[in-house]
Amino acid sequence: MPDSSHKKGNGAPHPSTAPASPLVSCYAYSGGYHWHWKQSHDSFPGQPVVLIHGLIVTSMTLVPLAEAITGWAPVLVPDLPGFGLSSGDSRALGIPELAAALAEWMSLVGVPVAHVVGSSFGSQIAAELAARFPQRIRSLTLIGPTVDPSARTLRAQAARFFEDVPHEPLRLWADHAHNRFHHTFDAFRALLRDRIETKLPHVKAPALILRGSCDPIAPESWTRHAARLLPGARADSLSDGAHCVHFSHPRLVASAVRKFTFPLRHGLRL
Repeated sequence: MPDSSHKKGNGAPHPSTAPASPLVSCYAYSGGYHWHWKQSHDSFPGQPVVLIHGLIVTSMTLVPLAEAITGWAPVLVPDLPGFGLSSGDSRALGIPELAAALAEWMSLVGVPVAHVVGSSFGSQIAAELAARFPQRIRSLTLIGPTVDPSARTLRAQAARFFEDVPHEPLRLWADHAHNRFHHTFDAFRALLRDRIETKLPHVKAPALILRGSCDPIAPESWTRHAARLLPGARADSLSDGAHCVHFSHPRLVASAVRKFTFPLRHGLRL
């Protein structure tokens, strides 16, 4: 795990971070952006896990999952440019630009290759990263990937979003949905334009697709189809949770990621 202690900011920690958290906030400038990310301060050997957050939210929604992972692997959770505490352009970046920025950020923090986990909109960025920068990806996990090609309209996605809301913890929206409105709106348009299904066949890394059992945004029919597009991948519906299962049931997701990545982290065959 790289030593990023010299990159830590002097400001107060994010109010949603518990004092006893195994994660620390780090700050650095790269590629024209002031980055903020959280990382574990453990000394586990091997390739780290990089978590990529979704659209309306920030890296804070992935903190519960990151904390569940810290017991067995180093982990880093960046705020994407224009989200959370990371600066962005006056316009929201498109998915190819976000993937390129992440690749540069990985170089900055000394992570040449990682086990990448993307949730929702973050899964589209993770797939772009894996397709364009295969040398960066040891494994790819997509949680609730978007967008289901059968529902690539504003109306369909809005309907699924509102169907999902009652299944999510209230604290998800109260604590974490506080991004810049114009970035969220522009990023949502990029989300609808992006065709993740055209990229998945070009991903060479071992891959896993996860969804909560009650997820209406990433239905099982879509995740199984997506897994068939990925060479050698599999799709699992977890026993609980909805679209943000990584937030509501982090240990369940961490256990699935650990089981999937274990042979890769230890040089074994899948």
